[in-house]
Amino acid sequence: MAQSSEVRAKKAYETFCAYFDGRNLKYDKEESQDGSYKINISGKGDDLTMKFLIVVNPKYDLISILSQMPFNVEEDKLVEGAIATAIITDNLREGSFDFNVKTGAIYYRLTSSYLQMEVTKELC
Repeated sequence: MAQSSEVRAKKAYETFCAYFDGRNLKYDKEESQDGSYKINISGKGDDLTMKFLIVVNPKYDLISILSQMPFNVEEDKLVEGAIATAIITDNLREGSFDFNVKTGAIYYRLTSSYLQMEVTKELC
């Protein structure tokens, strides 16, 4: 018998949490009123601190990973920022960069369906 979207979403969410727990990573989690599950996690690399929001959406069987870049493009460089963001996005295999022309904020976004698949720790 096929599992419901809600059951698959909860299992995907729990798999992400178990993966992070297994790596001793700290994160915040939330079960939203709209039925989605959210995980906030951050980490520091060699040069930048990155924050990620992982959203498991049972309504559409989607997992989205969102990350705002820790800088904004300055107002006098918005055109260059938009062009650079478009060029970089065009060369990505997966995901995209979204550029807010009003604020200069850049967001990385990766959305993938988990319909008819099992979310495993390896996928995380």
